[in-house]
Amino acid sequence: MKVLMERFSAWFEAREIREQWLLSALMVAVLGWFLFIFLVEPSIKQRAEMRTELDAQAQRYATLQSQVNEIAEQVRVDPNEELEMRAEQLRRQEARLTQGLESRANFVQPQALLSWIQALLSESENLVLTHFDAKEAQPVFVTENTNARVLQHLIEVSLEGDFFGIHDYLQALTSLPIEFYWQALDYEVLQYPQARVTLELYTLSYGEIESETEGVQP
Repeated sequence: MKVLMERFSAWFEAREIREQWLLSALMVAVLGWFLFIFLVEPSIKQRAEMRTELDAQAQRYATLQSQVNEIAEQVRVDPNEELEMRAEQLRRQEARLTQGLESRANFVQPQALLSWIQALLSESENLVLTHFDAKEAQPVFVTENTNARVLQHLIEVSLEGDFFGIHDYLQALTSLPIEFYWQALDYEVLQYPQARVTLELYTLSYGEIESETEGVQP
């Protein structure tokens, strides 16, 4: 890869300035198209499907909670064995719904993604981390009368390096054995062959906001 890069650099530098600018613009366009088609667009579709499923699950969860609360109030006013059995049945359905939500949404704590990002960077040549920020967790939805919620953890990463280094890093990201989502990707040529890529990635988790992950600057 290094030899190939050196040959390409020599060929590129032998071109006229106008050709270099045209080639740089073409490379940015091709890479941007490639990244959008193979990374960002599938994630956008997956996120839309996930959001639809989470909304449906949240609606069913809210309906169950409402039924449980209603029956619990009836039992309090007029104790009845049949009502108590029905309330217990609904609580079990509620617990199964929560378990199903957790398993189907592929929840991942943000620390797992952070660790992989750092590990891949340490193995990459000619790449420099210029910006890193873990945003405050945001709820995707909050269930009624409980602190349980689906949380979105957004991470911003900016890297600078040559075309092939950035390409290899993004390829490695797509092969990670954990579930995460692409929110945005921006690629900018600085001065050939150097470029900057800014990524916005996020994971989903299920639970309560107890403590926030603080942003880190390099």
